[in-house]
Order: sequence, then C-alpha cells, then structure tokens
Amino acid sequence: MEKKGKKNIFYRGAKYAGVMAMLMIGFIAFVAATVNVTGAKGNISSMTLYSTDGRTVTAGPVVGTADVSGNNITVKITGLPAGSYERVKVTLSGRNSGDSELKSNAFIVTGTAGGKDIDYKSSKTVTRDLSFKNPITVGSDGVLTLSGNVDMKDAFMNGNVELDPENASNLKAIGRNLGPMLKAAFGIM
Repeated sequence: MEKKGKKNIFYRGAKYAGVMAMLMIGFIAFVAATVNVTGAKGNISSMTLYSTDGRTVTAGPVVGTADVSGNNITVKITGLPAGSYERVKVTLSGRNSGDSELKSNAFIVTGTAGGKDIDYKSSKTVTRDLSFKNPITVGSDGVLTLSGNVDMKDAFMNGNVELDPENASNLKAIGRNLGPMLKAAFGIM
C-alpha cells in the first residue's frame, strides 16, 4: 500500500507527460502566432530640414503617421515647409504632443500578435540625423509622404523566435529592429 500523499511512479510520469504536452502545445501556438502591424504614429517634437539649395528650416511639434498594407508602408508628416530636402534631423519624444493617442509616448505601433491587439509604445526620446540617397520633397500643402517596402513583422522577430510585444523585456530588441528596416525602406543612408 502506498503512503498517503505519495503517488506511484506511473501517476507521476503521466502527470509529467501531460504538463510537457501542454507546454509544447502552448509553445507551438506562440511560435505559430502571426504579427500583423497595421500602423504607427509618432510625435516629432522637433525637426530640422536641410534644403538642397542650402537653406535650413525647422518645424515641430508635428505628428507623423504610418499606414501599413501588406509589405507597403506610407509615412505622412504634415505641417512642414515646402521644399526639397537632402537631410533631416528628427527628434521623436512624448513632450508637447497635442495628439491624444500619443499622450506621453514618442511613438506607438499598432496591430495584432497571436490574435490579440498590440499597442507597442515607447516614451524614449529618439533623435536621428537622416541623409537620403535621393532628395525628399514637401509639397505646397506642407505634407511629406514617404513610401517603401518593408515587412514590419520582422521587427517582432529575433531570428526564428517571435518577440511578444507585451513582454517588457522584448521592447528594446523590437526598437533596435525597426531602425535598419525603415532606413532600407525609405532610402536613408
């Protein structure tokens, strides 16, 4: 007769196998989950634009939006002075944002991961000095439109492992992935 509280080896083995099966099913479901980025928005607290004719102009705060459809991404920034620019210095921050969605965030990325809505948010101030392979143009309407081809899902990957945006330990890796992807998409040197 077995002592109370102890289970025989068969019971313990079956329980272990059941737990392992549940973990494997959960892991497979997580790996098979797909990330679908649908858009992004950023608060450009300041922007310095370097014109092809030697002028330097400033703008900000302005809001930039990105729409993602498949592998196509289109970024629009409104409220800029018309002209042709070869370089821009951009500071994204949560300061002085009049946009209620951004609140105190520098930028947000929206979409779904594993069937759940995601809102990747960053309050980190980011400053980038960007030179373009070909000059960019702001029309007389004050709108800069940049379009490119990029698979935003790659920002949420580390090799073959999907980075869960709800896990705070993944946020830096996701942020590091975004920069090179967008540079390639928009012809930034």
